[in-house]
Amino acid sequence: MLLYLGEKIGRKLFTETSTTASESVIRLFFWWVNETHGKRIKKCSEITADMVRAFFLRAIDEGFVKKMVPGTKRKEWTVEDGHPCSQGTLVTYQARLSGFWHWLKRGGKVTENVFLELGLDPLDPHLKTRKNFLTKAEIKRLIDNCKDVDLKYVFHMGFNCSMRKDEIISSKPAWFVIDRKNRFIHIPAMQEHHKPVLPTHKWRPKSKRERFVPLKKQVVEFLNREYTHAFRQNYMIERKVNINGAVIKKGFGRRYRWDFRKPFEEEMKRQKISGITPHNMRHSFTSNALKGGVRIADVALYVGDRIRTVETHYAHLIPRGAELDNV
Repeated sequence: MLLYLGEKIGRKLFTETSTTASESVIRLFFWWVNETHGKRIKKCSEITADMVRAFFLRAIDEGFVKKMVPGTKRKEWTVEDGHPCSQGTLVTYQARLSGFWHWLKRGGKVTENVFLELGLDPLDPHLKTRKNFLTKAEIKRLIDNCKDVDLKYVFHMGFNCSMRKDEIISSKPAWFVIDRKNRFIHIPAMQEHHKPVLPTHKWRPKSKRERFVPLKKQVVEFLNREYTHAFRQNYMIERKVNINGAVIKKGFGRRYRWDFRKPFEEEMKRQKISGITPHNMRHSFTSNALKGGVRIADVALYVGDRIRTVETHYAHLIPRGAELDNV
């Protein structure tokens, strides 16, 4: 498994997130096989179609549960019943395991890819769609009712500019181009902080590609009316906190200026909005753009994803036929 993940990372086919997801799914599968068969599988060639079928039946009926190990800070899988896995989770399990088995077959370690040859239906990738997002009206109401100006900036960048959490936190004034002819934000491919005190001082966006995202009129108005002070800072968000009686800038010289997850969750709870995480802001941007008739190729450029990825997850939102009359 480590050789497989190492090869994918070396060829830049996997991001850090993809690597973690693949490792987790592969470990889960082998844990399940070992638990149910009472012995340790030493070779991947020992895996049979019946084992794979049993794994997916368990995922569909009861799911898998992780519990904290007493006396430690580590969680481990248990054989207790959990909640049935969603369609999206099943698709992920199949894709990660099938990819690993394809690599094994190519290297001669197995003779067949049992995950493909089972014909597991209805594990259709197109069923893995994004559902949690806010409409344009809900986003406007959320921002209007928010009292924290920094959170308003976060909402504008996520919901209206498709920025990821770490991109928002690491955003700089130099990224913004606002004049009479242009209004857009340039998210660079790599940004090196002014004081590299940590080994991870170089920040790279998930897509590893620079992006140019147009700024909506309401975003420009907010920046000019309520957030002008940020353009005199090193970073757009620089919160101050008290540490041992001294007031310092939180995260100075580090990757994170301000981790807004907790304030984000508290604001969502205050406004009685459920099911929305910081990453769902990007889903909302993509969903609303496609529903509004923006070309899928343009949306893919704005969010930094491949056209095929956007089409797979969001194609069900693209207006068709009579729906075009409402755009």
